Amino acid sequence: MVKKILLLVVPLAIIVLVVALVLPMITEERPQDLLVRAKDIEKSALDAFEAGDYETARSLYMSVLDVLEQMVAQFPDSIEVKSQEYRKLKARCRGRLASLTSPGDTVEVMFELMKEDEGRLYLDYWDFDILGEKALTSHWEGMTAQQRDKILAMAKDLINDGLKQQNQEAVQAVKVEVTNQTIEGNVAQVEVAFQVGSLLETDFTLELNNEKGPWKVTDITSHMTGDKYFTSYLAAAFDEVLKDQTVEEFINSDDPLDQIGRAFDSTAGDELNAVGDSKKGRKIRVIMTTQIMSGNKPLGVVDEGTVFEVMQDQPHEGKRWFLVLFHNPSTGKDEVGWLSSEFVEVLPVEEENGEIEER
Repeated sequence: MVKKILLLVVPLAIIVLVVALVLPMITEERPQDLLVRAKDIEKSALDAFEAGDYETARSLYMSVLDVLEQMVAQFPDSIEVKSQEYRKLKARCRGRLASLTSPGDTVEVMFELMKEDEGRLYLDYWDFDILGEKALTSHWEGMTAQQRDKILAMAKDLINDGLKQQNQEAVQAVKVEVTNQTIEGNVAQVEVAFQVGSLLETDFTLELNNEKGPWKVTDITSHMTGDKYFTSYLAAAFDEVLKDQTVEEFINSDDPLDQIGRAFDSTAGDELNAVGDSKKGRKIRVIMTTQIMSGNKPLGVVDEGTVFEVMQDQPHEGKRWFLVLFHNPSTGKDEVGWLSSEFVEVLPVEEENGEIEER
C-alpha cells in the first residue's frame, strides 16, 4: 500500500516542481514579446485612426505607450528598449496621440519629431491640402487632382531635403516652447518661442486645423511680417510664376522650384527685406550704454562707442538683434551675446582698391 502511495506522490511532486519552475518562464513576457504586443496594438490604433474612430485610436495609442513604459521599467537595459524600432514606434504613437489631444501638444511633439526622423515624421503634422489651396488660391479650382498632388509632393520633398541638409547639431539644439494657444471651433492659433541653443528666441504663431480629426498645421506667421501668413507670400509668388504659363507647363519645366524661389524673392522681397537682410561680417557701434543679452539673461553692460563685428543677426519683436563676441569682465571670459538695433548703428562700408574698409 505504502509503495503504491509513493508511486503516485513522487510523480505528482515532480510535476508540481516542474510547473513551479517553468510556468513563470512561460507566463512572464520577454521584452521582445512586449514589443510585438505594442506593435499589434499600434496596428489596431492606426486602423481606428484611418476609419475616423478617434476616441478608440486615442485609447489604443495610450495603451501602446503604456506597454512601452512597462518595457522600460522591466527591461531598461534590453536590446529592444535601446533599438531604433522601439524609438520610432514610441515617436509615431506620441505624435498621433498629441494630434488627437491638443494643438499645443501637437506643435511641441512635431518639433521633437523633426529631430527624430529628419523631417519625415515632422511633415505628418502639416496639412498640405489646406496649405496648397491657400498658396494656390486663384488657381486651385482649375487644377486637376494629379496636378495638385505633383505640386504638393514637390513642396514636401523641398522641406524634407532642407531638413536633411541642416546641421544636425543645430537641429538637435532647437527648443520650442508653447507660450499660448487659442481655439475657435476647428481652428487654433498656437504661439511659440523658437530658440536654437542659447541664441535669441524668435516668436511666431502656427495656425492649426482639426476638421479632419487630428490637429495639423495649416499656416505660419510672425510679428516681423506684420502677422501676414506665409501662404500669402507664396500665393503672390505662384501668381507671378503662372502669369505667362499654364500649371502643366510649370510642373513639367526644368526648374519649377527655382521659379517659385525667384518669384518669392521678387514679390516678397520688399516686405521681408528688413527680416532677411543679414549684417554678418559688418561692424556695429554702440550709440548709448546698454545691456548685452544671452536670451533673456543680461551678460553685462557695454559702453557707448564700443565697436563689435557682427557674427549673426536676426529679427525679434520688431527689432534686429546682433550676435557679437563680448569680453565679460565679471567672468574674465569671452562670451557671445545679443545687442538690440535700437542701441547700435551699423557702420557704413566703402570699397577701396578691392578692399572693404570701415569709415
